[in-house]
Amino acid sequence: TAEVESRYRNWFPGLHARYSVTPGLLARASYSESISRPPFGNLKPLTSVNVTGLSVTQNNTALKPQESRNYDVSLEYYLEPVGVVSATVFQKKIKNFISSIKTPVTAELAAKYDVEPAYIGWDFLTQTNTGDGEINGYELAYNQNLGGLGRWLRPFSVMANYTKSTGKGRLEGIIPAIWNLGLVYEQRPWTLRAQFNHQDTYLQEANVDPFLRRFKMAQDNLDLSAQYRFRPWLNLFVDFQNVLGETLQQTQVDGLYLPRTYIVIGKRINFGIKGRF
Repeated sequence: TAEVESRYRNWFPGLHARYSVTPGLLARASYSESISRPPFGNLKPLTSVNVTGLSVTQNNTALKPQESRNYDVSLEYYLEPVGVVSATVFQKKIKNFISSIKTPVTAELAAKYDVEPAYIGWDFLTQTNTGDGEINGYELAYNQNLGGLGRWLRPFSVMANYTKSTGKGRLEGIIPAIWNLGLVYEQRPWTLRAQFNHQDTYLQEANVDPFLRRFKMAQDNLDLSAQYRFRPWLNLFVDFQNVLGETLQQTQVDGLYLPRTYIVIGKRINFGIKGRF
């Protein structure tokens, strides 16, 4: 039987400022602090053995919450008839970043984590606080109804955004670049949508051995949807997801030809009726 107890108190101040430069131009600046606690299921004492995959997974009961200091500065310009163009610069200073690790079981590691010596040479998986880190980046966004360009364009709205991020330290899950494009047609009773998303390759799973680090490969995704409103309370819808038939790909060591994992998502069509009664 294992018993673990930990306590901590935190307070999270925030400061937000807004300034109207002109009637249509708004400047914002903010500072905030936040915390991300690991799920309780990841903190309870638990060790599991995968005989097929030759791996040992153990919860880290000493895992600390991840803390962040956030700085944001943005400019927003509002468009006619409805729309906005914005640019944001951000910085996040992270303490006790939570990272998943996967490393071979050694005699030293087995003694440290109380793992049976019989599992030496198997994979060992756990979560740990990998120290401090920093995320810097910017975001550009555009969203507008096109009715101001012509009466016949009133049913159309467009959106686009681009986010660029760079990380300092051993940080997982930081996607270098993400961008989205969207087009909406809304003329009752019809609502039609098309959205395209791109994500760059990023580190998904850290490892002390660079050749065992796992990266999620770049991915593009296109979704289409249509909705017909019979009544304000009754809609018929069709969603076509992953139109391009993309697969999720993982590789070890970014940029080198090493074995990859392919997860076939497949194209998917959902349709049905939604109602409010």
